Amino acid sequence: ECVQVAERIRQAVEHSCPENVRYSVSIGVASCSPERENIENLMTAADEALYQAKAAGRNQVKTFGETLSGLEGRFLAG
Repeated sequence: ECVQVAERIRQAVEHSCPENVRYSVSIGVASCSPERENIENLMTAADEALYQAKAAGRNQVKTFGETLSGLEGRFLAG
């Protein structure tokens, strides 16, 4: 459900045009798991997903699981 809410926000921003200025938003989504049970790991995962959304061309929603980043190894090890 978080991804759906994030996508609705992204679309609303994309379709708004206040004062004839177009905006877009990139959103990173992460959820709790045994590897990300503390807030620092959860925020790091969401941040990584955000950077992946920007790297993929911006104006996107990405979840941490999609990024398959090396950070997962750090969460498992730490």
